[in-house]
Amino acid sequence: MFIAWLVKNDLVSKRALRSDKSDIELHVEDSLQNYLILEPVITERYEEWKRHGKLKQKDVQ
Repeated sequence: MFIAWLVKNDLVSKRALRSDKSDIELHVEDSLQNYLILEPVITERYEEWKRHGKLKQKDVQ
């Protein structure tokens, strides 16, 4: 999340056009929402890999 905060602050700073500010903020919010959805899955698969040295194939629904 710290990286998303850095990106948001960099893009919304004086270097970005003020007319683009709302689009940039929405993009960052979408990125954070995607991160919150994906992070638990990535963490689970990493821990599984760390324990067993490989990933099991899981059915994707």
